[in-house]
Amino acid sequence: MTKRVSLPDKWLEDQSWFLADLTFPFEGHGFWADLTGGVLFCSYGDLLSDKVHHVDMGFINLPPGCQRPGLRHSREAVWPAVSRTMGYSGVSIKFVSIDGFLEQVTPADRKVTVWKLLDRKTWVIQHEVSLESQLKQELSKAKLPEHMTVMYPILSTREEHVIYIILSMKGMQSGGGVGLLGEHFEREDFVSQVTCWRVKH
Repeated sequence: MTKRVSLPDKWLEDQSWFLADLTFPFEGHGFWADLTGGVLFCSYGDLLSDKVHHVDMGFINLPPGCQRPGLRHSREAVWPAVSRTMGYSGVSIKFVSIDGFLEQVTPADRKVTVWKLLDRKTWVIQHEVSLESQLKQELSKAKLPEHMTVMYPILSTREEHVIYIILSMKGMQSGGGVGLLGEHFEREDFVSQVTCWRVKH
């Protein structure tokens, strides 16, 4: 089945950097998310129906300050999924970002931010977790090393106010700070030394 697709105005010109990092369904629509820029979406009904020959695509930019279009093609490229994710959680679409991978921040200012999408137009901050204070407390309670890398946020599809974050000793700089992970970083690099942090917000 061949269909014509209508992209948003000037989309090919303005979003030529687009590369889908992940896909997910939500309320009868399919979503293709580029974790450095935004998300394309369309109706599953239009996409699968043999009576509809023209599919309209929509596009939603990432939250303000989170757009890094073209970054994956630079020398400082970091696989976006190391520090970001998007998907549905409960009855909402959410975007999660961990500071310090795609942008430069001081260790004291690093945080995990959970954004919620309203009406497929506007992102609002739902929760922020300070890595300097809250993470250190959790590591101390669990008797884990104080300096661990947080990466790979995971949204819970069933528990709307829960995210999971991988904690690893890999990918650290010699001084214990968070190092930017190179473009050749693979998941297998930290499989042997990981644990998971459950964050309720």
